[in-house]
Amino acid sequence: MNWTDNADNETSFVIERSTDGVNFALLVTIGANQTSYRDTSVTNRLYYYRVKARNGDGYSNYSNVASVSP
Repeated sequence: MNWTDNADNETSFVIERSTDGVNFALLVTIGANQTSYRDTSVTNRLYYYRVKARNGDGYSNYSNVASVSP
C-alpha cells in the first residue's frame, strides 16, 4: 500500500490492520519518510488498513481506511 507523507516532523508511521474494518490491531511501525508498505503476511481474504504518523508529541489523526483484497 502507498500513502502521502503529509507530516514534516514524524519519527515513524504506525500501520494497523483489521479483518472487519472496525477492530484494528498494530501491524507494524516503520521509519519516518516512508510512503509504502507491503504486507506479506496476508491470506486470501479482505483486509482493512489505516496509517498514522508519530512524533515526540504523540500521534496524528488516522488516515482514511483502505481495503485490500489479495
